[in-house]
Amino acid sequence: MELIKDIHEDEFGDMEGQVYFKFFNKYIDINFEKDVSMDYVVQNVKYLNSISADVILKLCEYSFIYCKDFTKAYPDIQYNEGLVEILKPLEVLKYMEICSLKVDMPQDDTTCVLNLSGGCDWEDEEGMQWLIRDDEVIYVGSWDDLDPWMENLDKGWCNYVTGWRLNSYDFL
Repeated sequence: MELIKDIHEDEFGDMEGQVYFKFFNKYIDINFEKDVSMDYVVQNVKYLNSISADVILKLCEYSFIYCKDFTKAYPDIQYNEGLVEILKPLEVLKYMEICSLKVDMPQDDTTCVLNLSGGCDWEDEEGMQWLIRDDEVIYVGSWDDLDPWMENLDKGWCNYVTGWRLNSYDFL
């Protein structure tokens, strides 16, 4: 099985294609600027396919909090069946889809970072974004086209990793 396939230049001069994501057992989109070296792209794709169960669990825990926070803040929305009743962080995976990996220009080509985005059933307008740097989850929240090299992801963003909250958590 190819890890990366169908790489080509898009209409904006960036590169795009497909990358295999082992955890979800499927191909997702990949995109990166032309100036990002293919060696760095391959390094991050290999990292994507080797992230630990602990990292996945952390992503689910923060996504679960994001889901619960959103559904509590907007109780009048008609959510998909079962979404509001989920009780365990891993159950959130049934209500979301990660469909894209963006490989950002590296500041340090020895550090692996993942910039993943997709959709979620609780926030279908904004979607969601996950940022990971060397096995540390640094951002989970709505898609804001953030970069994993950014500093201060706890200020000005609705980042569920850094404690940003809409509501109190009497459901945890």
